[in-house]
Amino acid sequence: MLIVAAGLVSVSYFFILHLQFARDNKFDPTDFQTHRFKAQTIYRSSEAVNEVTKYAPASTTRFHIVFSTGCSAFQDWQSYAFFYHILTSGQTGNVTRVASGCSDEQGQVLQKIFKEQIIPLAPDRFHLHLTPEYGNIVPGERYKFFNKPFGLSHWFEQGLRYKEHASDYDDTIFVILDPDEIVIRPFLQDYTHAKEIFYPLDRIHTAVEHGKPMAALYGLGAHYMKLVNLEEILGSAEAAAQSPTSKWTHSDVSHHYSAGPPYIATGRDMYRIVKTWREFVVPVYTQTNEHLAEMYAYSIAALHLNLPHQLVNSFMVSHSVMEQEGWPLIDKLDNVCAEDLNTDELPHVLHFCQRYGLGPWMFAKFALPTNFLSCHYPLLLLPNETEIRTMHLDYNYGYFPPGKMEPIKRPSVVAKRHAFMICQLTRKLNEAATYWKQHHCNGPDQVANYEHAIIFPHLMQGDVWKTLNKTKADWT
Repeated sequence: MLIVAAGLVSVSYFFILHLQFARDNKFDPTDFQTHRFKAQTIYRSSEAVNEVTKYAPASTTRFHIVFSTGCSAFQDWQSYAFFYHILTSGQTGNVTRVASGCSDEQGQVLQKIFKEQIIPLAPDRFHLHLTPEYGNIVPGERYKFFNKPFGLSHWFEQGLRYKEHASDYDDTIFVILDPDEIVIRPFLQDYTHAKEIFYPLDRIHTAVEHGKPMAALYGLGAHYMKLVNLEEILGSAEAAAQSPTSKWTHSDVSHHYSAGPPYIATGRDMYRIVKTWREFVVPVYTQTNEHLAEMYAYSIAALHLNLPHQLVNSFMVSHSVMEQEGWPLIDKLDNVCAEDLNTDELPHVLHFCQRYGLGPWMFAKFALPTNFLSCHYPLLLLPNETEIRTMHLDYNYGYFPPGKMEPIKRPSVVAKRHAFMICQLTRKLNEAATYWKQHHCNGPDQVANYEHAIIFPHLMQGDVWKTLNKTKADWT
């Protein structure tokens, strides 16, 4: 079955509407219904510039992985690593990048890159969907994370045409991830016999089915319950009284809705969650004015729909001191830098939204130049085989942007986690970059540089070109 993906709102139309909205100067943070109408006008008015996308029939693939990005070179290299390691992990199913905010020219460039570099990795499995920019829909504010619920909803409606093809997608398992997440262990439908760490221990379900979504446990807690006005979010006191949110408790929110990506649900449930998430995110943001407002909005949407999530610690590792993540799987390893780790006993995702430092070794996504995926740029340098086994014992400090040395808290435990992330992320990015060079550096002016020469602290100091001229011998 072929599904047509169509529908990027014309950029010019979007900005005309937004400027008119701002010029009218009638925005009231409490007037959610008016604002919701304005946002929906932007969302629904579309002119098709997405190219026709052929999605593999849902009957032949159980999973659809999707992640939301902006339109920048910074997220291009993350996206390439994301797609590449979907393959190396053995994850099955379709994968879609939803890119928001591209100008017409940027959209054309991104589609060309996607055709030449991403689709060849897995024809008929990897896809791109473009959407308008939603980060500016609140006049005078810039909150880029509006793009996630609005962009994903745009994709469900305009890309998958979900309403028209619900019977094809209702039973598909949808997984929402972030672009800075690398999959190292495939996602499943049934985790009953998998090596997972569930939260809470008295699990409510262990398989993804209708009415039974799952997600990674995040440290959101339930404090935002006190920050939101449900009557304003839902439109009336009557609607709020009828919603399951009227009966929420601190325990319910902490145990079943303190969720973050990976978010996993059947198509029928995920479509409803994303649609409601999109409706709630603007009022939740204007009420809380917090960086994590879009995550709060997801949780409130799921609660409103009475869809408690089974939370899983082992879906993800990211922040080295957050015990609710899958770190116990890492803490028990003998050699966290080994190349041949059994991925069936590791977390599913490496989420590199944090920074990691151990002695002279570091990893930080914002320190990596956007042209990392290029023929001339070298690869990242790993510690030598001797240091790699003892680095978590040798150092109790690290270098962090913008080049400051900081002590590591609880080094006997946390240093090992830093070593794991530095080693594994460095190796994963080098693998993706090496594959990219092998397939795109073929001309006389495109000689591939396979030298392992990049050390992050030097990049933080802005000494990029000096670093490029170094050799491995200079660093060891």
